[in-house]
Amino acid sequence: MEEPFYIQNWFLDNVQECLKPIRKFLELKGRGKKAGGFLYFLIIQEEIELSILLPIGEVDPNKAAAFKNVCGEKAARLLQHKAHLSSWQSREPDSNKWGGAIRIKNGILSVSGLTELGDEAYCLYLAWLLGKVTIEELDAIASISNNPYWPEVGRMYIPTMVKS
Repeated sequence: MEEPFYIQNWFLDNVQECLKPIRKFLELKGRGKKAGGFLYFLIIQEEIELSILLPIGEVDPNKAAAFKNVCGEKAARLLQHKAHLSSWQSREPDSNKWGGAIRIKNGILSVSGLTELGDEAYCLYLAWLLGKVTIEELDAIASISNNPYWPEVGRMYIPTMVKS
């Protein structure tokens, strides 16, 4: 039997703080001031699924419904594709199916509201904070989308990543 998946209280209490480094990074890269969106956290333990939808940052009320829908769609699609590590693997922009969700041990993280690659970088950072993935697994997921933000975000905010 697998070890139970626990949500660390600090994670729920500080989800807004987790967004700040990614937003700052996107601003430094000239990707605009993306204020926020939604985080969809799907926890899978044996036959039980628990989903948590949290606003992150300042959500534009005119875009909130769209962010929620896209966030949920990414997670649901990744759940269906059991062999996929990232929603990028089933991405179809013409059908409004985007990257920005990743599979972690016992769950899926999905974000919508930043840039598409920013959504993914945020998920990667959160996955590391939760302690449910290794740096090597994060790098493997980021390589699927060829995410140019991840190596730099990782070096800036994850002390165990090699500085190069």
